[in-house]
Amino acid sequence: MNAENLEYQKAIDALAMPFVHYIGNQPNEIKKHFYGLREAKQDLQGIAIFDKLTQELPTDLDVPALEWKRREIENYLCYPEVLEAYAAATTPPETAGPLFSMTESGRRIETMRESIQEVAQAMETLGKGSPWDPTTKVSDDFLTPLFEKYFKKLGLPNLMAKKNFHELARLVPKTKMDAEIKTKLDAIVEAHENATPRN
Repeated sequence: MNAENLEYQKAIDALAMPFVHYIGNQPNEIKKHFYGLREAKQDLQGIAIFDKLTQELPTDLDVPALEWKRREIENYLCYPEVLEAYAAATTPPETAGPLFSMTESGRRIETMRESIQEVAQAMETLGKGSPWDPTTKVSDDFLTPLFEKYFKKLGLPNLMAKKNFHELARLVPKTKMDAEIKTKLDAIVEAHENATPRN
């Protein structure tokens, strides 16, 4: 999530140059990777944050392990306001003059609204729930088809692949940030502050 939006300087510092190793939603992978690194640096600090798991987190991971309460991290980014802000923010700056920029921005926002409505309706028809439900797998069931539809309506190639959904984090207004985000950032800050740099 975006620590800048919360103006959380300690988290910004902790996330400035993190060493990240992705293990999917498989807690036991920590033992294969982190434990090996700890052999080389016994005071190594780490933290693992998972999407909502289908099983209980193991208690023998030897590293703080947390999971999101919502289905996946994208559920914390998925708001109409964020998607409309994305549409406005991606209006090309080269649009001729401020009047035309406003017109293009308005067209993109309206196209996003139409796309949201159409994809949300299709999800309901297919029995996939609502994009605003915390249990929905929004990355696959909503955001992927949404951006495909949105860019198709604009007559453009899809510029928002699943691997880029993290870009939406900077557009989440402070008022929409779940308190859980601050809790996870606090845990990252704690791991960072407990770390001892190698000489």
